[in-house]
This record gives sequence, structure tokens and C-alpha cells, in this order.
Amino acid sequence: MSATRVYVSGDRLAAQVDCILEPGLEDTTVSEVMAQGESLGLAPKLEAASVKSAILTAAARSHRIAGLVLATGKAPTKPVNGSIEWSRDFFTKHLVANPKTGQIDYRQRLDNSVVAAGDTLAKLVPPEPGTPGLDVYGKPIAPTKPISPKLRAGSGVSFDETTNTFTAAADGRVRHAKGVLAVDQTYAIAGSVGLKTGHINHPGAVDIAKDVHTDSIVEAGGTVHIAGAVEESVVIGGGDVLIGHGVIGGDKATIRAGGCIEAEFAERSVLDAGHDIRIRRELIHCTAHSHGMIVMPEGQIIGGTASGVFGIDVGQAGSHGDVRTMLVAGVDPALQQQITAHYAQIEQCREQIIQLNERIAPFKPKLKSLTTILKKKLEELLKELEKAEAQRAQCEEELGHLQEQSKELLKSRIHIRRRVYPDTHLCIGHAKYVVANEADGPLVARINDDNNLVLEPEIAHP
Repeated sequence: MSATRVYVSGDRLAAQVDCILEPGLEDTTVSEVMAQGESLGLAPKLEAASVKSAILTAAARSHRIAGLVLATGKAPTKPVNGSIEWSRDFFTKHLVANPKTGQIDYRQRLDNSVVAAGDTLAKLVPPEPGTPGLDVYGKPIAPTKPISPKLRAGSGVSFDETTNTFTAAADGRVRHAKGVLAVDQTYAIAGSVGLKTGHINHPGAVDIAKDVHTDSIVEAGGTVHIAGAVEESVVIGGGDVLIGHGVIGGDKATIRAGGCIEAEFAERSVLDAGHDIRIRRELIHCTAHSHGMIVMPEGQIIGGTASGVFGIDVGQAGSHGDVRTMLVAGVDPALQQQITAHYAQIEQCREQIIQLNERIAPFKPKLKSLTTILKKKLEELLKELEKAEAQRAQCEEELGHLQEQSKELLKSRIHIRRRVYPDTHLCIGHAKYVVANEADGPLVARINDDNNLVLEPEIAHP
């Protein structure tokens, strides 16, 4: 069996050779390379003089030659992904400071989400496609597809396809969740939600002047404002869920928001927010998951599990009596699901490519003698192969972006401002740290250079 092997790289951008160059057999090796290059169908064809020069140059370093590039294609240029240009920041609710004392009023926020009909909300910047490349067979390599921003007009919003602009079609509050941009008109309830009102289901925003009583359900497409408390009920808002007092859950309350969740306190409840969870006092024996941060610098988390994808900022973690308390940062289940799905798709493409190459292989030694029918069949197989390889390349590029996002999440921090108690479990990504002794803050949990989770004093920067 010949020790000379000419092959094409997985990205089809290089023809390479592995060989052992024996003294006096240079011309024989070059002939073998030329013959194998011919059978592969490289275009343009290899030139014997160039092949010999490259092999002799490589042999000067070692007579065992591996991965020597004989011909290269042209890589496709990368596309530019599309984006969303917001006319202003509609979603950040800035805290208001008392002008006399300078102290922050955690109950008062400047609401940027209120708009009037005709206001410009956002503009889509379309993606720019890449340019095709050329492989060593002389065939085009399709560039990866650019990512288009996922945003469509919901209720109360109009979209101009000529200018790619979103405009408010009504007065109300801006909501952006799950790729939908909407302006919600408000349904106001003068008292409490309970037996008198029945369950509430409204496509826009909901304002509740008092409380949400036990066993009630409030569902809104937009933001939910509750001036009082929530008792053992379900509240679901497509925008923020803003609760003036607290959530008395009794292990029966569920609060879900496409945006932020804000409350004075929450106990024995499930909280799930598309953005931040902001609690002013206590989070007691809750299961709380924020796709943003958990922000409660003056508050305390006692028992249960609190998870903030981009970190946690809390005054006190755990309590006397060693109450098991879980604080988790840097973990995004939705992102992990996407990564797993991309791995599966890449593996599926790889299997398809292997099968297609096996079907194509018998045609290669007899390319010149193929009948018209067989040539057509080969062309169909090559098109399928090109499509499968382009799909794999696209998936691999997308997977790379997702993995970078996952890696960035490991930079998340857990800040404990005042005190942490024993049996507080800290997690960032897959790294864990269990607090054994009570310690005073300010402390920060982070991943160090050795990929270990450490809890250490937080250094104040000037």
C-alpha cells in the first residue's frame, strides 16, 4: 500500500499530502501525488513542478511529510449580522434619589416605557451577506448566513417595511419580550382582584389598585402593576410585574414576567423573570430565576434557590440556624439547550456527509467514462454534499457564538454586601462553594484563574 496520500481538508479549502520521501524516489512520489490529485478532481489541476518544489522544500526538514498544502481555495467572507437600533432606552427604570439627602428611594423609579402614538420606537438594521468562496474543486463555497434580528410588531405598534422602522400606533407602555415589540394600553382595576372580579386576562397592561387575593389568576400581555400584595395566586405579565408590597406565597404563588419582577418581599413562591428580579427586603424559601440579575443590595435571601444568569447582588445570604440557601449565577438553561441542539445538528450533518462521501467515492476513479445518467446522479450527490457541508459550517459558527456567550457568563459575580451564613451554597457555572463559617461582607464569589469558585473580600475601587 502506498505511503502517499492526497486528501482535501474538511473545509474544502486545502489539498494536502502525507508522504515519506525516500532518496531517489522523488519523481515517483510526485507522480503518485499527481495521479491522486487527478482522481480527486481538483480544479485547477496540480502542476508537477510546483508539487515537486513543495515536497523537496518540506523534505529538507523531514523526509516524513504530513499535512503539506499543495493547493488552496478562497474562503468565503463573513457576513455582518443585523441589529436593532432603539430610539431610546425604554426598558431601564432608573432609581430616583432624594434631592435633599441624596439617598435612593427604592420605591420610586423613572419609567422610560411610556410613549405616545407616533413615537419612533426602533429601527431594524438589515444584515449584510458574505461573499462566496471557492474550494479546491473549483466549486463555490456558500458564506454562512447572517443572523437577522428577531423583532416583529405586536399590538399597538406599526412597522414600515420601506424604512424598517417601528412606530407606536397608540399611547401606552412599550413591551419587548420574545421577539415582539408592543405598546400596551392599560386595564385599570380600582380595588383588589378576587371573587368579585374573577380571574383577569388582558392583552395589554394591567393596573391593580389594591391586592391579588388567594387563588386568583392575573394574566396580562403587558406590564402588571399591583399596588398591594399577592396572596397564593398566579400573576403572569408579558412585560414587568411590579408589586408594591410583597408575595405571600404559601408554596402556591407563581410570578412570571417577560421583563422584571419587583416587590418588597416574597416568601414561599416561584418567581421567573425575563430580566432582573428586584426585591427590597426578603426572599424567603423561594425558587427565583432571573434571566438578568437578582438585585437586592439591602435585602436578604434565606432558604430556597435564587438564580441570576448575570449575577446576584444581595445584602445577606442565609441565616442563623444554617438554613440551606442556594445562590446560582452564570447558568442559562435556555442557552445550554441551544448548545446541546447545535451539537446534535452538527453530528447529524457529519453523518450525512460521511454517507454522501461513501456514495460519491465509487464515481471518482472513472469520472471520464461516466454515462450521462451517472454524471447527473453524481452532480445531484455533490449538490447534496455541498448543502450538508454548508449547513454544518453554519451550525459550527452559531455554536461558536453560543459557546462564547456561555463562557462570558462565567464572569458573573455573586456579591454579598453584609453577611453570609453557613450552609449557603454558591454556584457559578459548574463550580461550587459551600460556606462553612459565618463571614462579614462585603464579599464577592467569582471564578478565579484556576477555574475554581472562590469567596473573598470585595475590594472597593475608588
